Amino acid sequence: SGSLCPDGSDPHTVTVQISASGDDAEESIANTTNPLYTTSSDLELGSDYENYYKQIIGLRFPQVRVPTGATVTSAFVRFYVDAVGSCCNESFSVTMAMQRAADAAAFNGQPKQYLKSIFENSSTSARTTYMPPVDTEVHVPRDTPDLKQMVQEIVDLPGWAPGNAMAVLFGNPTGTSD
Repeated sequence: SGSLCPDGSDPHTVTVQISASGDDAEESIANTTNPLYTTSSDLELGSDYENYYKQIIGLRFPQVRVPTGATVTSAFVRFYVDAVGSCCNESFSVTMAMQRAADAAAFNGQPKQYLKSIFENSSTSARTTYMPPVDTEVHVPRDTPDLKQMVQEIVDLPGWAPGNAMAVLFGNPTGTSD
């Protein structure tokens, strides 16, 4: 027997995957002339010194079926490591926030510095720091710290409805490797 929600209902797990290229994006912090990069085969969290240097990452989760005003008990993003070695052997951290919007728009077609603008001007008040470990194996799952306070802010917004989209942002990177 599990614990019940405050209203007596059973808790539910909601899992959402990104499946469209317009739902993940990389954006250079320093090079303001580059558009959002939405067609990468992978994401370099923190920095991409081959292309963008320090960058902001945006992940948009479509069709999030969390009821309006639900009590969020846990939330995280799961990544899978795709590269190890000299590309990725330095400790770093990023600050995580979410777009403060009742239904986050897709990243395709957005203006330059879109993610930076969201991160700096219209993100959740709740934030957390993520310091991924230096990996030595590929295909290993890595979970972010708990994002429940951020997700709670979103589902409590006027206009939030089950099936809307949420966007998680990774900014303020430290370190110099991909």
